Amino acid sequence: MIYIADTNGQFNLWRQRCTLIQQDGGSEPYTSYQLTNFIDDAVRNAFTSPVDNSIIFFADHQATENFQIYTINDSFHSWPRPITQNPKARYEWGAECFSHDGKFITYSSNESNPMNMLAYVRDLANNEEFCDTDKPGWYIPGYGRLIV
Repeated sequence: MIYIADTNGQFNLWRQRCTLIQQDGGSEPYTSYQLTNFIDDAVRNAFTSPVDNSIIFFADHQATENFQIYTINDSFHSWPRPITQNPKARYEWGAECFSHDGKFITYSSNESNPMNMLAYVRDLANNEEFCDTDKPGWYIPGYGRLIV
């Protein structure tokens, strides 16, 4: 289970296995494991990959609401790394983030123009993004399949 909690005074990402049911009928809870250790940034939303142990999450710096995108390649063996690093831009999540095969993520951003939130698709293997909207507006990705 992946969840966001402010156990240490800041919203961070945590992982916890479900309770172990023993053969004698008793149960033993597993210990929580902190995946991020942010002090000035707060994790706001997270998405797990449909195909592996990777995670995409969004966090903002000192409550600016200019959410940046981060990834954890393996929630058991790696640390977070930023995908975006533009503190003046805002990146938003939709109802879902990963494509069904886990190769792409979708999000919206006002990076190209502060007055618009355009929808983007990012190829995680190549770290290349392309805009999926051709008209100015305020777009938030939703559910759907990406056809390339």
